[in-house]
Amino acid sequence: MYCDACFVFYSIIYFMRLIPFLISTAATAGLVTVLNSTLVLPAPLGKLLSPQNGVWQNAEKNNAEFNANLTFRELKGNANVYFDDRLVPHVFAENDEDLYFIQGYLHAKFRLFQMDLQTKAAEGRASEIAGEKAIVFDREQRRLGMRYAAENSLMEMEKILNKKKCLMLIQTG
Repeated sequence: MYCDACFVFYSIIYFMRLIPFLISTAATAGLVTVLNSTLVLPAPLGKLLSPQNGVWQNAEKNNAEFNANLTFRELKGNANVYFDDRLVPHVFAENDEDLYFIQGYLHAKFRLFQMDLQTKAAEGRASEIAGEKAIVFDREQRRLGMRYAAENSLMEMEKILNKKKCLMLIQTG
């Protein structure tokens, strides 16, 4: 009798764990079906929002040419940057200093706004860009103390000469 009660109890627990899984699976399958068909909307919304094939692929030109011969006086040797078909840069440099400089240059060229926005958001200064609607977010971020933590982390990194040199080269790039 004890074993039968345990079996029933564990069966109910197993079934209760199975219910949320089945509901989320059905909801996911339903969303995929609806968003990739014209059942509800005149155009398949899933294909439109797809990061590989949808509207986002038009954010930058697919055939944009990034080949250029650039000369920087900070470079000590030859360096090449190769962009693959997904525009991921692959840096080949004769020495580490040039590698870090080019990494900083590429970050600034392609991600400057993103870096600025993330820095402001972490410091609790997002309202400088987004306006009053970000003030509550800014207060929460300032309470977290990310700027203080970043400054302390930087001071610790600067104690290691090699890291300080690398950071300065990335910043210069």
